[in-house]
Amino acid sequence: MSESEALEAGMSLPADARRRLAIRLLETVDPDEAFGGAAEAWLRTEVVAA
Repeated sequence: MSESEALEAGMSLPADARRRLAIRLLETVDPDEAFGGAAEAWLRTEVVAA
C-alpha cells in the first residue's frame, strides 16, 4: 500500500478511529531519528538558502 493509499483509507475512518490510528503511528516514530531527519532537511533548505 502506498502512502497516498494509506492516507486515503485513513481519512475514510470516523474521527475517533483516525485519532487512535494517529496516536499509534506516532508511537512508532523514533523521536531521535525523526528529529535528525527534520533537522537535516531544515539545514539543506533553510540554512543553505540563507
